[in-house]
Amino acid sequence: MANIMTMERPDLLAYQRAEHQVAKRHDSVARLFEYLILVTALTSIAIARDTFVLAGTLASLLLTIAWQTAAFLGRRSHSIAERARRAVILEAGLGISLTGKAYSDLFAAFTAKQKQVERHGDQEFYASDQPKGPKRLAEILEESAFWSKHLFQATARAAWWRLGVAGVISVTCLALLPLLRETSVAVLWATAICVVLTWLVTGSMGSGAVAYALAAREVDDIEARLAAAPATPEGILPILGDYNAVVQAAPTIPSAVYKRMRPRLNQLWTERHASQSTFRSSDP
Repeated sequence: MANIMTMERPDLLAYQRAEHQVAKRHDSVARLFEYLILVTALTSIAIARDTFVLAGTLASLLLTIAWQTAAFLGRRSHSIAERARRAVILEAGLGISLTGKAYSDLFAAFTAKQKQVERHGDQEFYASDQPKGPKRLAEILEESAFWSKHLFQATARAAWWRLGVAGVISVTCLALLPLLRETSVAVLWATAICVVLTWLVTGSMGSGAVAYALAAREVDDIEARLAAAPATPEGILPILGDYNAVVQAAPTIPSAVYKRMRPRLNQLWTERHASQSTFRSSDP
């Protein structure tokens, strides 16, 4: 048995970030399956040959199973990563660390590989230079809300575009139905299944776009509340709880969006943080 007194405590932030990447990869695969379902269903209906329609329907059903499996795995990793993120914020802001069952259960739940974890360590992940306490927690929460809001907004815009494409494909599939004549009952049922699957995917994309847009608006409200709240446990902790609820419910932000916006958001946050620090230091 290892000597507990000499064991180094794992980097919870690295595990959290790595688990978020796992969730994003699963969600990326799920989105790929969504596109494949749309293309397969449209192609099957457009060609309208009995054998091809039946084969396309079977492929679409198998892709749907794969899509839902990837989406489930993404939700599971996202939930684990959000548990870790809440613990990271409390530890970084107030110095409150997980212990006992909560600690062991969380680390047992992580699915990220050790090599992935090692790539995501960052001791200066949060820009606050305040000592641990309510003020530091407030600054960390403000920084997190800033990033979340802009990333949710950018992802929502991309999601609306994807929804538009999916909607066009779904409407096209529906419009092609009257053109199917003198086909067998099996082919008609297969075609109907393809149409249903396209609208199922479109509905999923639509709910995702709405979720991103609502999350961006709710986090913007949280930013406004933070600006007016006193830097005390009574003022910050209720806002932290609301923020946690918003990001827990929202879908993951794709890695491509984060990488594209990271340089600009880093610059904006640095400028904002510097201007706030200057303003506060000049207060009488």
